[in-house]
Amino acid sequence: MTIPALDIFRTEMGRTYWVESAVCLEDAQARIEVLKLDLPGAYFIFDQKTRLRFPDKINGVVKTLEPGMFPSRVREASRC
Repeated sequence: MTIPALDIFRTEMGRTYWVESAVCLEDAQARIEVLKLDLPGAYFIFDQKTRLRFPDKINGVVKTLEPGMFPSRVREASRC
């Protein structure tokens, strides 16, 4: 059994809300796409192991990164 190491968060009006956990980056990204159908908004993924924050993607392209985010390290997240 794999313990989920990625958390999905949603931000709205300056507040951040935990949504659910995922086992790998691909699952988390796919889940965000489903969540957006019912509740559009800004989502991000947080990796508990590496402490990295992954921004939401639009058509496979990473949106503007926030300070302290390192896109070159995205591949370090757990994958399926």
